[in-house]
Formats: sequence, structure tokens, C-alpha cells
Amino acid sequence: MTEIVTYPDGRPVVPVVSATPEIAIPRPPSDPNQPTNASWFIVAALALAGFVGLIASGYVPFGALARSFPMDVLAILITLDLFSLYVVQTGALDALGLKLALATKGRADIAAIFMGLLMFASSALLNNLAAIFIIAPVFLTLLRAMRARAEVTAAFLSLMLVLCNLGGMATPMGDFPAILLMSSGLVGFTPYLIGAFPLAASLALIAILGYSAAIRGQQATLSNPEDASHTRISLEFMRVRNRHVRPDVTRAILLGVVFAGMVLAWALVPPSNWPFFMTALVGAAAATVIAGPRLGAAAIGKYDLRTTVFMAIILTIAAIVSVTGIVGAVANVLVAATSDETLLLVALMTLVAIAAGLFSAGPATAAVLPIFITLSHGPLVSYGDLVGIAFAASICAGSSMLMHSATAGPTLRGETVKAGFADENGHAIWGAWAYLKYGLLTALAQLLLSIAWILLAANMQAPWLINLVPLGLLLVVGGTVFVTAGGTNSAASNAIGNGLRLFGFGIAVGAIAYGAATAFNFI
Repeated sequence: MTEIVTYPDGRPVVPVVSATPEIAIPRPPSDPNQPTNASWFIVAALALAGFVGLIASGYVPFGALARSFPMDVLAILITLDLFSLYVVQTGALDALGLKLALATKGRADIAAIFMGLLMFASSALLNNLAAIFIIAPVFLTLLRAMRARAEVTAAFLSLMLVLCNLGGMATPMGDFPAILLMSSGLVGFTPYLIGAFPLAASLALIAILGYSAAIRGQQATLSNPEDASHTRISLEFMRVRNRHVRPDVTRAILLGVVFAGMVLAWALVPPSNWPFFMTALVGAAAATVIAGPRLGAAAIGKYDLRTTVFMAIILTIAAIVSVTGIVGAVANVLVAATSDETLLLVALMTLVAIAAGLFSAGPATAAVLPIFITLSHGPLVSYGDLVGIAFAASICAGSSMLMHSATAGPTLRGETVKAGFADENGHAIWGAWAYLKYGLLTALAQLLLSIAWILLAANMQAPWLINLVPLGLLLVVGGTVFVTAGGTNSAASNAIGNGLRLFGFGIAVGAIAYGAATAFNFI
């Protein structure tokens, strides 16, 4: 006999069965366009053969090459990668991402804003690849729950890749080019952070506003009422499924304290007294103790040695370029081509962006950074630390050009395919061609805005005023979220949101106008 469960008033309790339909999406085991272990082995073997040939021929003296190899940069990269893996294992960022996903209410444009801000912050504090591995599962699950159309998915994922690049540029420890730049001596830790973060944040907020507006338009055209009801059910299922998941908040806070200590050491202690890589090593050791045996073993077990091999190859290329004297010859040609320092800087930024777009950020950094260092002591000396910021901005703009240009581009594509975003033939619905139209436009906009920013900052009487631009843009983003997510049915809410937008635009435009006026001696 089956017992009937009733409410206190005698009504029978009817079990609620989820009516969420299963979505039949092919799930290929791997991305056929991702590099295999065999291809990595071939690349490493060819690099080793070329290295041995240069040494054996005597064209590159081994002693000079060993002295020029930036071992400290490799140490920083390895330790920061391990630190990122420890943070990932705590589950803190996953929990934060889930809360943001649920707060979007199934709106793809709001999801682009929330997930975009989280992606930018994660990439700035950790590194690009770690940010992708942490945040991608959250927003890919969200896109599946929203049944996002291919056009919306392409715009959303393109924005995530762009913001991953910008986050890597925002801080000296965000990505490989920034770490190499910090260790090169071209710009110090604090000047880089003060100069690059406002620029990167401004570009990120502009990208978020532009892409979210485009996604909002696509969503209005392509969505239907059934999608909204399905999304609400799917988001509730996400919440219930993860309600018992508890992140290790205590370890996450302790790791955050260690990371803050590392940042303070990099900012306050001169590298001549205490090298940057020593701070990274001490921080990684402290993080290992905090992580403990279980979490530490899980993190180390996920460490990808292929990334280390690839970075070591790039650093070796940089050392060879430095030893062979190519840098001086190229610098002399550039100086001879133009005597105007502004034109020289603009030309260099354009060339660096193109090189990063065609050959990806790592090789472009290794090849071109020594030229910037040489010219910073000559024709570009008047720009000071802005030379380093200009280099970082150019590399970042080029990284957004093509999918393979970005450090995390192939990784994000691979995660997208693994998550099932593929057609019936197993081909990813978001790839190089889908990203191309977004990448070219974004790279051009980034480069032009970066050039304008650098020139304004170099000529403003009060350069700090330019830092009001990201503040104004942040207010605009806040106004957009306030109206679209919370106040669309209220005239008062719309008025407040529009007021925030106008106030933010006023701050941003005012700072730009003041910079332009002082740059051209109007005031």
C-alpha cells in the first residue's frame, strides 16, 4: 500500500517533475583543430634543432645567450600558473560566477556585462588561460540554459576573448607580455599599473557596452516567448543542482592575502634589492602551504607543461634576437625613416599590433620588445613610462585581431566544442571565421583608442584627469544594468538609469575634451 503524503489541510502533495527537455547537442570528445601532443612534440623538436644549429655554427655564442635568457620571467610564469591553479581548486570564483549567472535573469545582454566584468577581473588577477578555465564553464552553461542562437553565442564568446586579452594587459601579472615587460626594466610595476589599468579598463567597458548593445538587438530579433520560459526553468535547475556546492572560502581568503602581499612587494620593494621572481617564488611557496596536500596535489596534477615549453621557446627567441644585434639595426632604420617622435611611436604601435595579430602575442613580444627598449633611451625618451604602456596596448590590440592571435583563443574554442556548441557535423559554431568580423573591428578600435589615449596622456597638464574616463564608463554600465535588468517597467527607474548614463558620459567626455584642449594648447 502506497502512503499518500498530504499538507496539514488534507490536500495531497503532488510531486513536481521537471519538464526541462533534454537538448540533443553533439558532444565531440575533442576539438580536431586543437594542437595534439604530437604537434607539440614536433614544434619542440624543431625549436631544439634550430637552437642546437645556431649554437654549433657559432653564430650565437652560448655564454651570451645564457646570460640574455630571462630565467626570472620563466620562474614568474610557472609560479603564477601554480598560484592560479590553487585559486581554481578552492571553487570560490566558480561560486561567484554562478551567482552572477543567476542574477542575469536569462538575459544574454546582462549576462555579457556580468560575465564580462568577471572575465576582465579574473584575467587581470590571475592569467588569461586560468581565467578561461575558471569562467568558461559558467558562461557556457548559461548560454546553453538560455538556448542562445548562434549569432548571440558568437558575439558573447567574442566579447569574452576580447576582455580576457584586456584583463591580461591591465596588470603586470595578467599575461605573458605584461610579465616580460615588467621584467625588462622598460617600465616599473607601479608605473605600469597606474598607466595601463585605466586604459585597459576603459577599453573593456567600451567593449562591454558595444557588445551588450549588439547582443540586445540580436536577442530582440531572434528570441521567442518559449525561450524565456525555458530559460527560467533551466536557471532554477542550475540553482538547485549547485545549492550544496560549498567553496573553500577560508583558503580563498588566505590565498587572496598572499596575493595582495605579492602585489605590495612588487610595487614597493625595488627590484635591485629584491628581484620580482623572488617575490613570486615566496608567494607560491606560501600558497602551497595554505593549499595543503590534497588541494595542492590536485592543482599540480592539472599543470600543463606544454605552456611552459612554449613560453621557454619564446623566451629563447627573445634572447637570440637580443644577442644577434638585429635590434640595433632595426631601431636605426626606424629612426632614419622619421624624425618626428610622435609619428615614430604611432608607427611602432601599428607595426606591433599587426605583428601580434599575425604571429600571436608571445612571439611578437619576444621579437619587438627589445626595439622598444632601445628606442626608449633615444628618440622616445620624452614619453617615459608611456612607451611601455604603448607597447602593451599595441600587443593587446593585435591579440584581439584573430582567434589564434590571443593566448587564450584556441583554449576558449576548445572549451566551447567540449561544451557541445557544435553543429551536426561536430564543427564548432564559434571559431576563427565567426570571430573574424568581431576581431578585426575590435582590434582597429583598440589600436586607435590606445594611440589617442597615449598621446593625450603625454600632453595633458593634469594626466590624472584621464583616469576619470573609466569611472564615467563604469557609471554608464551601471545605468545600463539598472535600466535593462531592474527598472524597465518604472519611469522613475528609467530616469535614474538615464541620469547615471548621462553623468558617466559627461565625466568621460569632459576628461577627453580637457585632455585634447591641453594637448593642442587651447587652454
